[in-house]
Parts: sequence; C-alpha cells; structure tokens
Amino acid sequence: MMTDDNWAILDAAFAEAVQLQGDARAEMLAKFASEHPQLEQQLLDLLAADAEHDEHLQNLIADSAKTLVESNDDPWLNRSIGSWTIKNRIAAGGMGVVFLAERSDDEYQHTAALKIMTAQLLAKDALARFRAERQILASLNHPNIAKLLDGGSTEENLPYLVLEYVDGLPIDQYCDENRLNIQQRLQLFGDVCAAVDYAHRNLVVHRDLKPSNILVDAEGNVKLLDFGIAKLLETGQHNQTIAVTRHGMRAMTPEYASPEQVRGEPISVATDVYALGVLMYRLLTGQSPYGSTPPSASDYEKAIINTDPPKPSTVVTQAQPADVGEQRSTSVDRLRRRLQGDLDNIVLMALQKDPDRRYASAADFSTDINRYLLDEPVQARGDHWGYKSRKFLVRNARGVFFTAAVFVGVVSLVAFYTFKLADERDKANLAAAESEQVAGFLTNLFASASPHTANGEAITAIDLLELGGEQIDALDDQPRLQARLSRIMAGSFTSLGSYERSIPMLLKAIDAQEQMQPRDEVAIAYALHDLAEAYRQSGQLQLAEEKMRQALRYRINNLGPENGLVGYNYGRLGIILYDDRRPEEALALQRQGLQIMIAFGDGEHRAAIDIRGNIANSLGNLGRYEEALLLSREAVAMSERAIGKMAPNTVIRKSGLARDLTILGEYEEAVEILVDSIERGATIWPENYYIVESMNGRLATTYRKMGRLDDALRTTEISASMALARDGEESLAYARRLRGLGHVLADLARYQEAEDSYQRSLALAIRLEEENNYQATLARLALAMLYNQQGRGDEAETILRQAMPDQSYLSALQKTDFHQTLGESLSLQGRYEEAEELLLAALAERQEMTGFRPVTLQPVLAAIAEHYRRAGDLAQSQRYSEMILEPE
Repeated sequence: MMTDDNWAILDAAFAEAVQLQGDARAEMLAKFASEHPQLEQQLLDLLAADAEHDEHLQNLIADSAKTLVESNDDPWLNRSIGSWTIKNRIAAGGMGVVFLAERSDDEYQHTAALKIMTAQLLAKDALARFRAERQILASLNHPNIAKLLDGGSTEENLPYLVLEYVDGLPIDQYCDENRLNIQQRLQLFGDVCAAVDYAHRNLVVHRDLKPSNILVDAEGNVKLLDFGIAKLLETGQHNQTIAVTRHGMRAMTPEYASPEQVRGEPISVATDVYALGVLMYRLLTGQSPYGSTPPSASDYEKAIINTDPPKPSTVVTQAQPADVGEQRSTSVDRLRRRLQGDLDNIVLMALQKDPDRRYASAADFSTDINRYLLDEPVQARGDHWGYKSRKFLVRNARGVFFTAAVFVGVVSLVAFYTFKLADERDKANLAAAESEQVAGFLTNLFASASPHTANGEAITAIDLLELGGEQIDALDDQPRLQARLSRIMAGSFTSLGSYERSIPMLLKAIDAQEQMQPRDEVAIAYALHDLAEAYRQSGQLQLAEEKMRQALRYRINNLGPENGLVGYNYGRLGIILYDDRRPEEALALQRQGLQIMIAFGDGEHRAAIDIRGNIANSLGNLGRYEEALLLSREAVAMSERAIGKMAPNTVIRKSGLARDLTILGEYEEAVEILVDSIERGATIWPENYYIVESMNGRLATTYRKMGRLDDALRTTEISASMALARDGEESLAYARRLRGLGHVLADLARYQEAEDSYQRSLALAIRLEEENNYQATLARLALAMLYNQQGRGDEAETILRQAMPDQSYLSALQKTDFHQTLGESLSLQGRYEEAEELLLAALAERQEMTGFRPVTLQPVLAAIAEHYRRAGDLAQSQRYSEMILEPE
C-alpha cells in the first residue's frame, strides 16, 4: 500500500530524476533502488510514462478545465476575487481557466482577463515564488505586451493573475483573414520581436510563444499574453539560462517547443528565438516546420530533435497552394520566389538545433529581417562575397545610397566597402589585405567588450567607439578604408550626442580624403554631409549650412541635379535652415528635394518620408496647420508601412502629428497618440532621452488646453525632471521646462510660483545664450501673459517691448500670441484703439492658420470680448462672447 510518506519520497525522486540525463540519472536511480527498493519499479514506471510525455494525463487535466468552462454550474461565475468580479468564461487549458472580469470596487471601470492557475502545476513553494515574481512581471511596460494589472491568491490558495484584456485575433489568423502580404507580415512580426527582446532585456523568458498568445487587435496592434507565466510556475533565477522543473508535466506547447525544451535542458533567450522562428515559418507558409498533423506530441518532439525542417520556399508549393498564395495577396509561384534565398535562410537560422547557432537575441533576429526588407546582406546568409556584391548593386542600382551611420551596421558596411574597393581597382591583393585588417580591427574592438578583457568594468557604447577610434589609426596604410571607418564611427558618436568626438574625427577624415588621388568627391560628400549633421545637432548652424551646401555641390557635380541623393541633400539642408528659424527658405528646399526624389523613383523611400514630415514642420511654423496636418498623417501612415510602428522615426512623426492636432483643437486624438508614443519611446531610447522629454511637454500642453490641469502639472513635472537629470539646471532644456511649468501654475492661479518659474527660465536663457534670444523672448512673452492675468498691463507692455526686436525668431502662432498679449496689455491701460487693432489682427491671423474653430479661437475671442466690455461697448462684447459658443 502506498502511504503518504512513500508518495512524498517518490515525488521528490521523480522531480530529481527527470532533470538528469545519461550516467547522472543511472547513478541516481541505483542509489534510490538501494535506499528504497520497494519504490524502484514505481519510479521507473513514472519515468517511462514521462518519456512518452503521458499525453493521457495532460489531456485529463485539460479536459477537467474544459469541463469547468462548459459547465453551467461554474462556481466561479459572479464571484469576487480581490477587486474583481468574474463575469464570463473565456477559455481553459492545462494551465488554468481564464475569465472576463470587471473591477468591483467602484474606483474606476475596467475590464480585464482574470486567470486562475491550475492547482496541479504548483510546487510547494510556488505561491511564495509567484508573489515575488509578480512584481517583475508588473514592471514589463511595453506597448506590445499585455499589462499585468493585479494578482494574488483565492480563498482556496490558488494563485491568480489579472491582465489587460485584449480583443483580438491570433496573429496567424489575423494575417490570413486580412490577406497581409509578406512585407506586412514581417513588419507585424517585428513588433513581436521588439516585445520579446524588451522582456529578455528585463530578464524574463516567455517559453510559450505561439499564435494564441500573440493577439492582434482591429487597429493592427500586437499584444503578447501570459508573458512569463510559465516561468513563474518553475524554479530558477533570472540568469542567462533557467533550469527546467517538471512537476508531472512540462509547461510548453510541443509544436513551438525548442529542442532544449524537449530534452529538458536549461532554457535561455535562445528558446524564445526558436519559437519565434516557428511562428515566422507559420506566418510565411501557413504550416509548421514539422508538418501539419503529426500523429502525437511525442512524434512531434522526435522531429524537433532529429529532423531538419524543409525550406519555407519548398513547403508553400506542396499543400493548398491556391489558399497559401491568396492569403498573402500573391500567387504561389511569386510567394515561392519571395521566400527563396534570404527568407529561407533567416527562418532556418532561427530554427537551428544548437542554441548557439541561432540568432543571439530577438533583436538580432528582427535586425536581419530589416536588412532583408532594405535589400542589405543578411546575417543568415554568411559572408560569401558574391552575395554581398549583388546586394550592394541592388541597393545602388540607381545611384542612391541611404544608410544610417549607426555602429550596429559597421560589420556589413565595412564588408561592402572592402569588396567595392577591390572590385573598382581590380586588385585582389588589396582586397585580401583590407579584409584581413578589417577582420582584425573588428575582432580586437569587440573583444574589448568581453568580461575577460574588461576586468569587470562595464563597457559602454562610447567606450567601445573610443577604442575603435584608437584602432583606426592602425589602418594608416589604407587611407580610403581608414576614412570610411572614421565616418562610420563619427556617425555613431553623433547619434550618441558626443559631438566633441565626432566632429574632429570627421574633419580628419575629410582632410585625408581631399589629399587622395584620384580625388573622390562622392565619398567626400558623404563625410561633409555627416559633418553638417554633427554641426547642426550641436547648434553650430552656420557651419552646418556651409558644409551641407558643399556636399550638395559635390553631389550635383558628380551625380547630376536630378539624382535621388541630391534630393535628400536638399531636404537635409532645409532642416538646417528650419533650425535657424528660416522656415520659408526651409520649405522651398524641402519641397524641391521631395520633388527630385519622387521623379527619381524614390518617393516611398524612408528618406522621402522623412522629408514629408519635415515639410509638415515647416508648414506648421508658418501657420499653415491644415496643410501640415494632412502631410503629417500621410508621413505617419507611410512610415508605419515602410519601417514599422516601433521605428524611432515613426514615433517622432506621430509626435509631430499630435502637435498639429493639438493646435487644431483635436485634443482627444492628440492625447491618445502622445501617450502611445511616450510608451514606445521609453522602450526605444535611453532614460531621460530628449525626444521623450519633448513628448511629455507636448502632452502637458494638450492637457492644459483640455482643462486637465492636474494631469498637465504631473506631466510637466515629469518632463522637467527628465531635462534636469539629463542636462542639469544650467541648460536650455531645463529653461524650456521651467517655462512650461509656469504655464500650468498660471492656469492654476498660483501666480507667484508661476512668475518665479518664468523668471528662472528667463535668467537661464540670458545666461546661457545672450540678452535677446529665442528662449528669452518666449520667457518674456510668458511673463507678459501672466501680468495681464493679474491686471498688470503696464508691466506686460514693458517686458513685451524688450522682446520686440526678436520677433523674427517666432513661429506664426507665437507671433499671433505676441500681438494678442500686447493688445490685452494696452486694453488694460485704457489705450483702446491701439488694443482693438492688435486684437482683431490676432483673430484674423489665428483664423487664417486654423480656420473658424471655436476651440482654437476661444482665447483671442475671449480677450476681444473682455476688451469691448472694458471699453464700454457691451454689444460688441456680447457678439464676440457668443462667437465662442458657436458650433464648428
């Protein structure tokens, strides 16, 4: 008879044995047999059943849960658990039961998915582990991960989780029903990779990635579900690998399990990379890598361990060819050709049996897909020179070469350059020598980041780039290659804001290129372009304009005036003039550049999309907001299609769209876009990054206009703290945020605090730049508005007169605010005729910019109504008061 003590002994022995393989297991079993001979056979029987994965046992658990869901007498319905009330059953499986729940404490209305875990899966210490780990899951804040809202234990001591409820379809079903083509599927898959990589960087491994855990809503937003839940039910720490604990069954889905999961080996991020490979295989082909209907889970697992999956391009021609093509908006033959080559190799690299041969991370996986979409060589293809040269020719077939000088691309860029140089000169010896030196350069550089070399010190991107700069000096005998590498390194320094490093490096590279024979003006133009960008970002606009115009001359002379790269150059020159407060000139150059790119056939290129967004900025600066809004929407839509929703430039363009919406009074849509952009930005950029800071500032402005002053104050303080943490108190960024803080405090009638904030902003602007500058002008304008609110019209006029010489730097909307504020100050002093002229001009200017929208005209209409009341013309005062209330 099996006693409780014997069960406990057997259970502990089984849990230990399933983690062992080979001689280690045999030794453990021999020891167990000598100590507990009466239990030896039972243990062997359990291990034999486990080897077959005991599908019957697993099915019993799943069937029990399913019965619970299908039962009309479900005891969980209408029951309150914590702050939630269960309303409906959603799903059930071996891991537990999922319910639709609503918040029940009346604090706010919220619908969520409440999952009660199955008792059979819990080890003795699981509840304690569950509570500790729940906080880690709660820290996962990513737009593509369903948020963990709450958690705890029921009265029965069963753990539960409350997660964001996602109304969507599994990703494979969504793709098929919407007939997404291959590019659209890959872009959607990129969102999945971004979420998985974010979790990995937060030391969480999903372990059960599959379509049912990846939903897509009606707007095309990806959401990962149950992130990390399987991990919570197993022992292990947040290390590089996680030991697997089987307690009667393993937490995995065989179809998406990796070979190491099947073998019960330690799990790492490579496990999720494998599952992503299976998912991508299904999205591309509609099938599993190991066939559609294997007879059993054990057969599936044998195939996962022993069978190499066929290439996706061969699979699509073998089963339901008509359907698989139609669901991807193409023919089967075109689909086969599209998959053949790079996509075959990318998928199969993710599905390597050996974890070390897969992509090192989900980010690397996604990066290789992006390389494919941009016609760049992919990592999965290897280093064959003929392959890389074909890719180079595809991307440069029409003379256009647009690449970001980011350090992550240094290896492939150097390889392209080495081959191109050898091909042009037809000197195989030179190519071999350069290849060897490039390999040595990169090997030494990246070896510097190894823990064995770094002596326990963290190696930052700046550290690595500085080491690279030192090692470039070893290439003195190859000046062209040295200059190319210097430009790449300098571009990375610029992107990190380290202009004091990038500018000297670029100047040295340009000087070296100018001395070379034959002189290559196209190569020099690339370096000049990069130097101009570094000067622009560091605020040296005169030098930036000079170098960008020089690059433009070289390109026109060598490529012709209608080349797409020349068009891009015009667009970037326009950005410099825009930053220099010359919006009319900027707009003309940007439009010229876009027209050239469209005529050249590059109207859909990322660079052309970038110019569209910048044209919208210039239009907005000139007060042409309706035009700006239309172009901003176009640029955002194109950007999402071309580079994806998580791409930094897409997020920046959406923030610009929100700015235009706010100015035109479309506040709700603007808030929705900004909140989403801030969430995405937090996963893209480093902490306290200036772009995210700016987005918070814009969100605060929108909240102010909506009258949500508490939200405006909170968001303003966030943006101010970011500027302070990043740049310190002595910075123009902090001066801007102090001004924004003053706006909110003034709206809250905290006038003295507002004035203090404005005065600090003004003093900083004068101290950091000069007496009369753009930031100082805006601070004086803000003070004048505050003085008018307090009836201090004479002081308002005085400070505005101080700012009069600097109006040329103001945007059209800011000039209108200036005219309105001066008019109000004159009205307060009884100078009614002067005031009327200025106030009516401000109204006309604002109407021209935004149309007749009461929500945007309300401030100036209210000021005019109050002016006429003050002047004793009550009829006119009533007229303008009524205009505020007129429907749009």
